Amino acid sequence: MLKAELQLEAEQLNDRLHAKTLEQIFIENRIYKAIEEQTTTDEVALAVRTGLWPFAPQLKRDITDDDIETLLKIPIRRISRYDINRAEKEMKEIRARLRQIKKHLDGIIPY
Repeated sequence: MLKAELQLEAEQLNDRLHAKTLEQIFIENRIYKAIEEQTTTDEVALAVRTGLWPFAPQLKRDITDDDIETLLKIPIRRISRYDINRAEKEMKEIRARLRQIKKHLDGIIPY
């Protein structure tokens, strides 16, 4: 039971870390600016995907259509108020918790 709970928490944390990393890349690298000239939804999605592509090695998993949709829903107000230091701190805390979970999972003795 404990193992399953730890694995579930790790999965949820990895999803949060992925989302926060995508948001950070999207905002800090101004990928949102690439959508200004696009006229269709498909072109907008492709522009975002293309803009994110060079940063793929920093991500825990592949970029999905849902990821792109989530990024496109970020309000301009939130983009303009983005706090790099706060985002880095939150991602650092998530990574620390993931390391803790891995340590606990590695320490579980099967019976």
